[in-house]
Amino acid sequence: MPDREPFTDAKAVAELLGVTQAYVLRLALLGKLPGYTLPGIRGQGKRPRWRFRVSEIETWMQAQRNGGRDA
Repeated sequence: MPDREPFTDAKAVAELLGVTQAYVLRLALLGKLPGYTLPGIRGQGKRPRWRFRVSEIETWMQAQRNGGRDA
């Protein structure tokens, strides 16, 4: 089985980006930041819990530096 990159939470991504956790969650909710919601959370009266892969965040950051300033 190949190595799989673990997921991280919004707090760690916020620290990586130097922004607030609320901003990370807002970008993810708007589909501007790559992220995943945990299954089975929606519909239970709870907010979705977001998880992220650092490699995808780093790729997103590079795209922002190269002119994709839509976030």
